[in-house]
Amino acid sequence: MWFLSFCGNFNIKSPLPGFIMYFTASVVQKLEAAPFTLVGPASPVAAVMGQGIVLPCSLRPRRSATNMTVTWTRVADVVHHYGSRQDQHEKQGPSYRGRTGLSKEGLASGSAALSISTVRPADEGQYICFVQDGSDHERATLTLEVAAPFSLGVFPWMVALIVTLVAWMGSLGLIAYLLKAKARQSTEWGRKAAELEWRRRIMPIQKADVTWDPDTAHPLLRLSADGRRVERGEAPQLLPQRPGRFDTERCVLGGEGFAGGQHAWAVEVAEGGHWWAVGVAAGSVRRTGSFAFCPEGKIWAVGKLMGHHRVFTAPHPTPLPLDHIPQRIQVLLDHATGQVVFSDADSWATIFIFPLSLSAGESLYPWLWLGEAGTHLEVCI
Repeated sequence: MWFLSFCGNFNIKSPLPGFIMYFTASVVQKLEAAPFTLVGPASPVAAVMGQGIVLPCSLRPRRSATNMTVTWTRVADVVHHYGSRQDQHEKQGPSYRGRTGLSKEGLASGSAALSISTVRPADEGQYICFVQDGSDHERATLTLEVAAPFSLGVFPWMVALIVTLVAWMGSLGLIAYLLKAKARQSTEWGRKAAELEWRRRIMPIQKADVTWDPDTAHPLLRLSADGRRVERGEAPQLLPQRPGRFDTERCVLGGEGFAGGQHAWAVEVAEGGHWWAVGVAAGSVRRTGSFAFCPEGKIWAVGKLMGHHRVFTAPHPTPLPLDHIPQRIQVLLDHATGQVVFSDADSWATIFIFPLSLSAGESLYPWLWLGEAGTHLEVCI
């Protein structure tokens, strides 16, 4: 008689059924250990004040997140933390306690969506969904916009007409404002670009010989032998522990910092995928845990989020409309004028200009971030 005995670890008594059970268990184990990515909405999520909202975030390929750690954060607050198969409300920020939750059924089907009840105006902003499974972890960023509620009252058609007219007039006003703002910005950028060109003529900018520092690179980032190319790998490397290494964000710093003068370098971004950023960071930038990429966090950068070009600002990234998609981005660090200037390295068209605010004597380092596996960025020679 052929049979299987299950007691603790099962003993295989039949060759064929035993092989099927062993093969199935091996496949399931490999599927559960496979790497994953997080998918969130590409556009802001709209909520009405006083009502509830769900912030979508799901695993791809779809798999159970029941045994994973899920953390939602906003700026410096922990919005919700799930670990060891249960919600850990003691880690939440006070303003979110009793108002958030994760669906257990959703976790089992690969959804890390966060529900927020009684939405408040202060809830508006950028949220980060961070999911960790052992050494593998991913994050997705999304924006919540909160609107005030209104009632149509006794005469709904009148209110609807008024709302339509107000929206139409507001749209015209917004368009006029944006056109004026763009004209002012173009004029200001033109002035600064002319000033930069004049400075180049009388005092040539020093081209920096940038290579990336392996002692700061996140374990998922692989550096080329010459230190110029950075590739985002599928699995983390076993690297020695360094106090300056980024342990959560997929970042790396340049090997040399600059405390004065003018320094420029270009980065090939054509193969960066949909999630990347380039710029500069202070030597004292945070290296542990998740943090926002913005000047307040000592990072000045531009890049892509969900395939859209962005300027990395607080409280959330700002859309960056471009007439031409750059293949190479030049970063100009100008301590003399107190600016970080991003431009198209091929056309010299200005992309964005950051004003600098630094402590005296603090050095700035080339910096980049790669959020998508199988992509790479490279310093141009």
